[in-house]
Amino acid sequence: MKGLFIKDLLTIRRYGKIMVGAVILMLAASFFLEDFSFVSAMVVVFGATLPITVFSYDTLAHWDGYSLTLPVTRRQLVTSKYLLGLTLSAIGSLLSALINLVGEGMDENRLWIVLPLIFLAGSILYLSILLPLVYQFGAEKSRLMIILILILPFSIAALYEKSGGTLFSFALPVPLIAAVLPLALLAVLALSWYISCRIYEHKEF
Repeated sequence: MKGLFIKDLLTIRRYGKIMVGAVILMLAASFFLEDFSFVSAMVVVFGATLPITVFSYDTLAHWDGYSLTLPVTRRQLVTSKYLLGLTLSAIGSLLSALINLVGEGMDENRLWIVLPLIFLAGSILYLSILLPLVYQFGAEKSRLMIILILILPFSIAALYEKSGGTLFSFALPVPLIAAVLPLALLAVLALSWYISCRIYEHKEF
């Protein structure tokens, strides 16, 4: 399992300079617009979408067929991809918090830490939808669906803002949300992992 995780990290390392450059450009735009929420969200989204890059490289290298000759199970192969996505999403969330802290400061509403946590929750949900699709259809065939899924939450957010913050508003207490949301995300993630395992176990290479 450790070897699989390291292998995926080494694959992503090739995109290191591109990712750093993209973040720098978005930071510059955020300073100009005096709004750091966009770059904070995109840093976390990067973490959730990077596993697709690994899937693409795996396909080109015919990794799936080769990996089945190694002393690892198909479930371990699936689990390594989920661990990669969660790790990168968590790193993105930490960077997002740092960006908000530097850009906005420690405001009294604690938005510098609240927003990255919200983005992290969205990233985990996105990852839970994304990975089963990739296992079912492959990285290339599922790209359009991945883009549509990524656009959907931003469209809802834009609609919410356009409505003056009244659309989709619910009077749910914050403590209840804080208690239920992690359990709900864990349940969704576990279901996603199970579906991906079932798909991958029945695939032939």
